[in-house]
Amino acid sequence: RREPAREKGTEKMRAREVERNGGSLDRAVARARTILGPVDPASRPGLLDPARTLLINAKWDHVIPRAQALALRRAAGEPRQVWLASGHNGTLLFSGRVGRLALEHFTRTLGP
Repeated sequence: RREPAREKGTEKMRAREVERNGGSLDRAVARARTILGPVDPASRPGLLDPARTLLINAKWDHVIPRAQALALRRAAGEPRQVWLASGHNGTLLFSGRVGRLALEHFTRTLGP
């Protein structure tokens, strides 16, 4: 069975991070938590206003899988979430739609 390109990319990234952290997966995970902790909504409950938050995700994203996108939504207090009919990189095809969604959202939530 041939390994999909997306899995190869993920494996390469993981291997680089483990190598960068002295060959230890545990150290690589700890480093990621340290770097990402300050911006992780799960580490700061209540700081995001769900009424002013918009999540835009891709239905077939293998970089940020559906389960993780939904977990982010829960951690952020259940804001509006829009699903694009694409994978992670395919969202580039929806740049116009993303721009319109963002403009509409920020106009409505932040004012003109």
